[in-house]
Amino acid sequence: MNAFYPLRRPKTIFSFVFVLLVIASVAALALQQHEPFYEGKRLSVWLEELDLANNLFDHAKRQKAVNAVRAMGTNAMPSLVRMLAARDSRLKLTIMRVWIKQSVIPMPFTIAGLRRDRAVQAIRLIGPAASPYIPELAILLNLKETTSSAARALAGIGPQSVEHLVAALDSPSNEVRASAAMGLNLLRSDAKPAVPALILRLRDKEPTVRDNATLALGAIRAEPDLVVPALAELLHDKDAGVRVHAARALGDFGSNAKAASQALLKALEDEDGEVRGGAKTALDRINGKTEKVDEE
Repeated sequence: MNAFYPLRRPKTIFSFVFVLLVIASVAALALQQHEPFYEGKRLSVWLEELDLANNLFDHAKRQKAVNAVRAMGTNAMPSLVRMLAARDSRLKLTIMRVWIKQSVIPMPFTIAGLRRDRAVQAIRLIGPAASPYIPELAILLNLKETTSSAARALAGIGPQSVEHLVAALDSPSNEVRASAAMGLNLLRSDAKPAVPALILRLRDKEPTVRDNATLALGAIRAEPDLVVPALAELLHDKDAGVRVHAARALGDFGSNAKAASQALLKALEDEDGEVRGGAKTALDRINGKTEKVDEE
């Protein structure tokens, strides 16, 4: 009887693929029914077109998609929050593994990571008007699987999100703390209230958190009397990447970072070439030998 198994296997696989297709299609349709429409197209279709236009550098199509998202505005937010919460289930991953073995039937859904990226882009277009949804995004910020996307979405809304990003800096999760610092970095000068909390994160046990906090402080460029000495200490950090970004952040402060000059001169002898280069550039900026740093 074993001789007959190879003849049955293709039919069995096809049946399995068909069943998975039906399940995936039903699930996708259930989600799409709740999406808002604009000019006869669902939100997800506009987001797909926006993504494609960005990749093709098609300004006209991009503007049309941007206008569609902004026209839907806060009506799109419930769907966008669901997209941000998207995860690839075991069933979905199983379907994907089966799908790549055939080329006849197109993939019936979009992977979670891409859906989250598209949602972030849409929320950034909606901007401050999306602020009533900040509490829901803050929940996603504190979940490991969605923290990075939620941090970028919160930053896209604006300074109203600072309070929640600062609170996430105290999360027990390394990923959440790093994402919160990254979100504050994206807010730049709008994140000035976060400076004290970010200074505390410069001593975080996780290098990525220290790194992102350093980048955020360099982008915010506020309270140099407090920030510059703290960044100068990081020039001795055990992680070379942190040392590089500490030097660059000091350079972002321009002449306001003169107090760190001696520490940067010592960093010119660092064993890492990128650190030495960062220190040299920072000293040039502090001493006005390169382009002037814009004052916020």
